[in-house]
Amino acid sequence: MNSCVFRPARLDDASAIAELFRKSYASATDSDIAYPYPQLLSPPGVRALMSRANVLWRVAEGPQGVVGSFGSVFSCQPPFVNVAEPFGLVVDARARRQGVGARLFQEILEALKATGARVILSDTRTREAGGIAIVRAAGFEPVGFVPWGHRTPGGMEAMLYCAWVLPKKDAPRRDEIVLPPRALALRRCFEANRSFAFSGEPGLVSLPLPTPVEPHEMIPPSIIRVRGMESVEATVSLIQTMQGRSGFSQPLVHLIGIGGLAKAADRFVEVAFVATARGNNVGGLVASFDCLDGRIRVLEAASLGTSVTTALLSKIEEWRDSRGMSGVHPPTLVLDVRADEVTLLTELERRGYIPTTLHPRLLMETHADGPKCIDVFRYELLASVPSAIPDSVRVWPEACAIAKCVIETCQDLSLASTIDAAHESDRE
Repeated sequence: MNSCVFRPARLDDASAIAELFRKSYASATDSDIAYPYPQLLSPPGVRALMSRANVLWRVAEGPQGVVGSFGSVFSCQPPFVNVAEPFGLVVDARARRQGVGARLFQEILEALKATGARVILSDTRTREAGGIAIVRAAGFEPVGFVPWGHRTPGGMEAMLYCAWVLPKKDAPRRDEIVLPPRALALRRCFEANRSFAFSGEPGLVSLPLPTPVEPHEMIPPSIIRVRGMESVEATVSLIQTMQGRSGFSQPLVHLIGIGGLAKAADRFVEVAFVATARGNNVGGLVASFDCLDGRIRVLEAASLGTSVTTALLSKIEEWRDSRGMSGVHPPTLVLDVRADEVTLLTELERRGYIPTTLHPRLLMETHADGPKCIDVFRYELLASVPSAIPDSVRVWPEACAIAKCVIETCQDLSLASTIDAAHESDRE
């Protein structure tokens, strides 16, 4: 490391950075698609990301050229006010175990703090114990455990989600909402570990809202029709017109990761649905299917009432089931949901979804009495039940506790009957 220079990345570094990723993820058959962000495997993709105003990028340069790279996206736009998500920490094999990765991580972390970041997210591979050690040493806390996060040449790999959050100190709570059982179990696991305070300083308070009530007249399920849409853009426009008057997460929050900044046509498939009642649009949903990792992520959604929400969930679950092949489990279905959307959280748990991640104070909204921060839960509908905690996670007590909570929830004997009951109720 002593011979390395750490500096901001330049556009002419793109080829060297892409080559680092290709070597790191090389395999006999699928090096071009194994990395979660395919755009980083090509110089044009790297240059396109590097040119974005909301991207910070650092490299480590040694006598033989660029030997390490790390970047981050940064958002100042509501509701992701001062939220950052680093990506793509990679170090050449010849420069590993010399502190290069830790120094790159610290360089990006300090740059993000200087820009005013209040939340910094990090998803970390569990097969790379070194990466977990780096985020732990940098003051990050574990916030989630995803059992089936990423498919690699060696098989499916779990991911550990971590975060660095401000403010660090506790403050009195206000108007605590009532969470459904599985969300409450994950929340209590956090509190037992003292990982984060879930209330902020005055004027910056988590979960300030009471349990929401049905905001619209109940639409009879029998008159709701859900159809597929060819135009994703038209569906997104519809969802945006419904924001602020929707009973279905306004919209369902999606994090600011770089996965959607560039498409790999043979890997990502987008799907859109619109719900109507008596000829009127009453809801919409857009999702992205990662064919390699086997994960369907809901990107945007809105609906006018619980009955419409249920119809949209049933449709995307039906589409998910159709993606399964003989001998292969259906994909995992992923939704990020505001913690004050109690009706939606409860419905997801009724349908067998598992909360795998809790992001403290991720969203910031402006209210009459000042800014408020909202926690976000990630829920996943899993096709199979994990059984073991990776060794790299076991050495971090707080992370191990969260992983254990997620796995025990998955192993709940009522899980299968809960899913069956939810679908039976939908058919009635």
